Amino acid sequence: MPADMWELWPSEFEESENGEIPRGWKVKELGNVIVVGGGSTPSTSDPRFWDGTIHWATPKDMAGLSAPVLLGTERRLTEAGLAETSSGLLS
Repeated sequence: MPADMWELWPSEFEESENGEIPRGWKVKELGNVIVVGGGSTPSTSDPRFWDGTIHWATPKDMAGLSAPVLLGTERRLTEAGLAETSSGLLS
């Protein structure tokens, strides 16, 4: 894990129905805390759209989780790539 993320990682954990979680966190179904949506993907053949700083989560990222936390994504968009999506930035 990168050092800047490590500094944000909680130092105390507690038991939950899914095992240990950071103290103060809650276990919830993903669909209850984020909007799961679809949309268009910017052209993968256009380098102007990729290798930026905006994480682009896909089902592949979710299926590959080894922990119940998504810390990053395989692909990242540039601002130009974000402008090409029909979904926009989800939060």
